[in-house]
Amino acid sequence: MPTIKYRISSRVHNGQAEVLARFYDGEVSQRAKTRIIAPVTAWNSADGCLVIPRKTTPESVNLREIQRKLDELTDTICNAWWRDRFDVRDGWLQQVIDEFHAIPQKKSRLTLRDLCEERNAELQLDAATETKYKVLLTALERFAGKRTLYVDDFTSDDVEVFAAFYRAEPTSNGVVVRSSNTVSGKMRSLRTLFSYAVNKGYISQNPTAKYKIATEVYGDPIYLTIEERDQLYAFEKLPARLAVQRDIFIFQCHVGCRVGDLLRLRQENVTDDGWLQYIAHKTRKSLPKTVRVPLSDVALEILARYRDVSGDRLLPFISAQKYNDDIHEFARLAGLDRMVIVLNKQTFEEEQHPLWEVTTSHTARKTFMEAMFRATGSERITSAFTGHADGSRAFARYTHVDDDMKRNALDNLKK
Repeated sequence: MPTIKYRISSRVHNGQAEVLARFYDGEVSQRAKTRIIAPVTAWNSADGCLVIPRKTTPESVNLREIQRKLDELTDTICNAWWRDRFDVRDGWLQQVIDEFHAIPQKKSRLTLRDLCEERNAELQLDAATETKYKVLLTALERFAGKRTLYVDDFTSDDVEVFAAFYRAEPTSNGVVVRSSNTVSGKMRSLRTLFSYAVNKGYISQNPTAKYKIATEVYGDPIYLTIEERDQLYAFEKLPARLAVQRDIFIFQCHVGCRVGDLLRLRQENVTDDGWLQYIAHKTRKSLPKTVRVPLSDVALEILARYRDVSGDRLLPFISAQKYNDDIHEFARLAGLDRMVIVLNKQTFEEEQHPLWEVTTSHTARKTFMEAMFRATGSERITSAFTGHADGSRAFARYTHVDDDMKRNALDNLKK
């Protein structure tokens, strides 16, 4: 026999919340939104219904009307089940409920491209995050070939096959082998995309739920020492174009911002008393706090050098990719050839590379964080400069307490 249970949503607005439905019979189990709103204080969680006072009041009359509608919905779902029980697909329960409320159905099935575009538009994702999901979508379409990917057709088996495909993707030029971290990142994005579909009622279960996403593994962060940073800034034999990009990199080393924020900085982000202030774009929705960084003498010197050529921008920045290409080049010319150990993300074996070869725009941010944490010994002070959220796993990688810091701490205790 089919079973229908109701519960109240945890999303409460003005003391009311939506009633959610769960239907199951044998192997069929689906969840959906009832589109019925009820007072939270009148809901009996144990019985899955409203508690209605015997005394007739405007409130009790309203509660009876809501309960009557829920009872009618229960009858409608049961009747639909006996009608459709041999052909029940994902989203069946939500469709029955929407028909009960006379909500028009979409004429065509939802494709993964439709879903991705809808999510991007509704959540107003920043450019970098939107690009990340577009890359995922193109990978899914390469995987599908001529097959159209519908949201309600994607199964847990498809998830496994797609993961294997993306890990070692065949192309006309051979096989593109991707690291475990890269695959894990894409599968997390896929899980998030299908979670959105579940929340919207397009499907009842996330097909990625049983897929085990590997934990991403990283080696020790690579950064420049203060001496290497200053050596790079003092190097005078760079072509003019590379000297400009070198100065931007050094500025980033002194303020610790992400490259995405660096690109967006304008003259008005600098206060009259020499502070850089901005809201980190990556965390603007979850942590919209203003990051304030006092500008060092070197940072102020660089800003003054390019004040007349940058327009309203803070610095004459080029594209992020070209910036990284130039970083490799000027770091090589300046002799940043200290050998560093890098974890190969495909084989998980240690490899040695010259510092210039692995230096990127994010190295500037790491350099700032390492120097600040070493100077203060405080995660809280350092994160106030970098805009990291409290408890950030990424931030924890950059706050390693080394032997020198331990010795300094003991010396301070003796004093």
